[in-house]
Amino acid sequence: MKRDVRSSPRQPFDDNGAISDSRVPILIWIVLIYGAALALQLIEGAFHWINLLFFTGLIVLQASLYWHSPSLVVKRAWIYFLVQGLLVYSASYLVPTGSPVVLLGLYPVLIGQSIGIFNKRSRVVIVSLGCYSLMLIALAVMDWSRDFALIIPVFILLNVIVVSYGLLFFRQVRARLRTQSFLRELEQTHRKVEELTLANERQRMARDLHDTLAQGLAGLLMQLEAADAHLDKANLERAQDIIKRAMQSARTTLSDARLVIDDLRQNGGNEAGDGDFVRLAREMADKLTAYKSLSVSVEAPRLLPLSGFVTEHCLHIVGECIANAVKHAEAKRISVTIEQDPRTDNLRLVVQDDGIGFNTDTIDQLSGHYGLVGIRERVRLLGGEVDIRSGPGEGTTIEVTVPGRKGESE
Repeated sequence: MKRDVRSSPRQPFDDNGAISDSRVPILIWIVLIYGAALALQLIEGAFHWINLLFFTGLIVLQASLYWHSPSLVVKRAWIYFLVQGLLVYSASYLVPTGSPVVLLGLYPVLIGQSIGIFNKRSRVVIVSLGCYSLMLIALAVMDWSRDFALIIPVFILLNVIVVSYGLLFFRQVRARLRTQSFLRELEQTHRKVEELTLANERQRMARDLHDTLAQGLAGLLMQLEAADAHLDKANLERAQDIIKRAMQSARTTLSDARLVIDDLRQNGGNEAGDGDFVRLAREMADKLTAYKSLSVSVEAPRLLPLSGFVTEHCLHIVGECIANAVKHAEAKRISVTIEQDPRTDNLRLVVQDDGIGFNTDTIDQLSGHYGLVGIRERVRLLGGEVDIRSGPGEGTTIEVTVPGRKGESE
């Protein structure tokens, strides 16, 4: 989930964030301050086991709060800083000789931690003023006021160092967290792209198999039906001629199927273009209407500057329209109009038949009718538009408009 740190009173680094990463350095620093304060106390000879025990307990408690700070500051940040400030204040009384070390060493760390928790500068300033006030009170009570001239500049210098380090540290951690977040989003996006790629490949395979095997077998079936009709009429010569052509159509369908398989393996496309489209469209129309008692006309310019990608899909669209008219519409006349706008290079395909027509609102709900689905998918891939006009007894008109130079990589 994307978070807006500008609208939050403090930045949520409670999970694997900046505060978690800063715990180990802070704990090491606390141990060093603890050792230095004890050393000063021992050097002065003012050593009391009870004070040492309580002092150690307070330092351990403070270290424990630092370690659990990622969860404590989520809803109780102010209470956390108040308790930590009072722990440092109390610990300084237990080692009077080492109290300057405790105050000068631990309050700047607390101020530095506030930088990573609070986003607003005003709250960091409040924490700083609180720590500064508690330090002055503790030093005054323990009669260190005569050394203020030395302690205050040192405290300010330590704060500058700690704050500068804190700013740099938390910026680096935030940058790392953003990078990790981006990487997770990239991984999720990559998985989605893989899923979409697989889905697109399945759709492509379905379209190609439909436009080769399904159309080829449908044409073969129609030729065999025509041969059977001639056999019933004892017209053996005509029947044999149709069967020979059916065998040739079967070989052509098998060859086309092999080309589709090779194309799927190579992830390539039909590289035909320019004038090939019109020629291939005419050949497809003749092939799909062979031995049928219907007429088909193709009106098109001689040359069309089309990319191979557009040519491949438009050939399948024209073939599917003609095949549907032959198989389902019982049409007697089919007209194919191909034209290109010279200004925009947009290609316009119009396939019209005088068949029985169909209800455009219910055709997509019928199972087994994938031709129109394939047409719409190919038009979508080409970035075009399709308009299907039909009705019972009114024939069918399918008009497709697509960019003439769209490439597969676009």
